[in-house]
Amino acid sequence: MLRFALVFLAAVALVACSKEPEQDHATEDHSDHHQAHDPVYGGTLIELGEHEAQAELVFDAGTGLVTLYLWDGHVSKPARCKQLSIAIEVDSGDEPVALELEPVANPLTGETFGDTSKFETRSDKLKGRADLAGWLGGIHVLGRKFERVRFIAGAQAK
Repeated sequence: MLRFALVFLAAVALVACSKEPEQDHATEDHSDHHQAHDPVYGGTLIELGEHEAQAELVFDAGTGLVTLYLWDGHVSKPARCKQLSIAIEVDSGDEPVALELEPVANPLTGETFGDTSKFETRSDKLKGRADLAGWLGGIHVLGRKFERVRFIAGAQAK
C-alpha cells in the first residue's frame, strides 16, 4: 500500500510540474508574435489603438466612393458600430474635404443602419485622386473610442 501511495504521489507531482503556468493575458507581451494582417477588401488597414481594432479604408478614385469596414484587432471578424456616421477629413491643398461616412445595412449579415461594420460616402471632390490622406474622426467600436486617427490610403485598382 505504501508503494502505491508513493507511485501515486510521484505521478501527481509529475503532472503538476509539467503544466504550463497560467498567463495573465492583460500583461502578456505580444511583440514577438505580432503579425501583419491582410485587408479583406483590398483596401488599406488603419490600426485603431494598440492592435485593439482595425479599420479598412477602400477608395475608388473613378467614382469617388470611400468605404470603411471595421474589424477586430486581427481582421478576423467584423466589429459592429452603433454610430449614425463617422467623420472623415481628407487633406486637399488649402481646405481639407470634410465628409460623413454613413452606415450601410446588410440583410445577409443582419447588420442594420444603427448596428453595422460598414460605412460609406461618395464625393465628386475625390474623383481621379491617386490616394487619400487625412483623419478619421471619433469611432466607437469594441467598447472603445478612437479619436483623430491618421490614415494614408491608395486608390483601389479596378
